[in-house]
Amino acid sequence: MRAGADSVEHATDMDDATIREMAKRGTFYVPTIDHNRYYIDNGDKIGYAPDTKSACKPSSRAISNRA
Repeated sequence: MRAGADSVEHATDMDDATIREMAKRGTFYVPTIDHNRYYIDNGDKIGYAPDTKSACKPSSRAISNRA
């Protein structure tokens, strides 16, 4: 973003300072929605660690509640 990007994709670990800077610069955020659902639905089959799968649940629940 500091290098001049117009958008940031998959930025799941953004902190508040980064979000404020993005808003100030007009940088678009493209969330990772279906990617997280894929991890939850297929994590066991493809061997992801349990903590990886559980880390995706809060954001996926938030998206599901908006739909």
